[in-house]
Amino acid sequence: MRMRELAPVVASAAVLFIPISQAHAAPASMTLTADTILTPGFSTSIPNYTTYCATGTVNMTASAGTGMTLAVDGHTAKSGSQTVAVPLHAGQRFKVKAKKGGKTTTHSIRCLPADFPVFTVEGSLPATIPLFGFSNIRPVVFNIPGITQYAIIADRNGVPVWWMAAPQNLFNVMGMKGGRIAMGLADGPLTIYRPSGTLDKRMRPTIGQPDAHEAIPTSRGTFYLGATSQRFHIDLTPISGPADGATLDSNIEEVSATGKSLWTWRSKDYFAISDTLLPQRFIPLTNIDPSGGSVWDIVHLNSIEDDNKGGIIASFRNTSAVYRIVKATKAIDWKFGGTPSDKSLRVIGDDGTVPHLSGQHDARLLPDGTITIQDNGSNQTRPARVTRWRIDRVAKTATLVEELKDPTIGRSVCCGSARKQTDGSWLVAWGSLSVIRGYNAAHRMTFNLHFADHGLTYRATPVTTKQVTTAQLLTGMDYMHKR
Repeated sequence: MRMRELAPVVASAAVLFIPISQAHAAPASMTLTADTILTPGFSTSIPNYTTYCATGTVNMTASAGTGMTLAVDGHTAKSGSQTVAVPLHAGQRFKVKAKKGGKTTTHSIRCLPADFPVFTVEGSLPATIPLFGFSNIRPVVFNIPGITQYAIIADRNGVPVWWMAAPQNLFNVMGMKGGRIAMGLADGPLTIYRPSGTLDKRMRPTIGQPDAHEAIPTSRGTFYLGATSQRFHIDLTPISGPADGATLDSNIEEVSATGKSLWTWRSKDYFAISDTLLPQRFIPLTNIDPSGGSVWDIVHLNSIEDDNKGGIIASFRNTSAVYRIVKATKAIDWKFGGTPSDKSLRVIGDDGTVPHLSGQHDARLLPDGTITIQDNGSNQTRPARVTRWRIDRVAKTATLVEELKDPTIGRSVCCGSARKQTDGSWLVAWGSLSVIRGYNAAHRMTFNLHFADHGLTYRATPVTTKQVTTAQLLTGMDYMHKR
């Protein structure tokens, strides 16, 4: 783990979590209220809720309309109104089952830990995003000890349905096929768990220091893993550094499911020091510079994407560029953004924005061949934005085909993601700006998750039902937090 040179902030003691701030009007036929905070407000269309349980008991009042019966926490189903004292501790849940006309619906209420991240939510995501994974990376970014980090998977209403305490260098949270949850650790491995919280496996590169800023499975059953390595006695004067400095370089490795190295690539063999536009000075907690000085992160790999055509599309934050790497030769095929070179693509349709990328994250390939990029706008006067590009390798051009701008969003120093769905909607994490938002195909905001107290997430990653289902997650939580 390494510490960024960012302004420190003071940790908040706030623990209140309010997932849904807008009102949900419940039909007169059924109501649920509690003597603790029940969020979101009850609606028969919402299945999952959270609450707090500091006293160890939640008093739940359930009222049923004509022809309906309600069973609270396994008690006998009743009509009319009833109040049940439910014994409950952090992580545990109880259910309310409503039955009417032969149809039964279930509402799940789970207790949040007192130290759970603080955020509010408005709206909902489209059905194409039933779940999404994220974490609050504030403790690692601002080097704040003593704050529990949680890997979180929430439903489309922003209600956490699964969480797990994680190492403080947690960055990524992803769903994986086979009903698994993967956690990527900055300066650490990709760690894969079952929903029950039991460890499935850890994936580590064989070269350099593991760095799961990016670590992803492939359709072949292999994994691409990010890693870092250091060099010493490097002339960093081209980027206003010392004449005798230390660098942090990025490596990419493909490994088999058993961890065998299949392919490697090292940035130091292809990038010059002068390619660095946004150098970051770190104080590493591993591989310490023997001189005792800081280490300059000169490239900073933050996304890997296999194009299934013999190439890898990789984003490097500190060069402000996205590259296609030819796997067979390891050579650079094209370069989008950054310093000019003979591999640079000519940009079409984005004349008003220069540079076209700055501190970008999360370059992703869509089925139609276009590439989406969350462009942070780091060190620029312009705000962050989401872009989609069509690359013509023969003509060596990058044409802007879609741009999503949010008038309330400014520059983003770090982090972030942008994932376009098949219905044209977007799930966007605006990085250091403390919000995760959903937008429809017309770029109208439909969902807003806002971290309190300078919280932020590295990514918000859609989780599909082909990877892991809500039922699997709920069952896993029940296993971890038995009643």
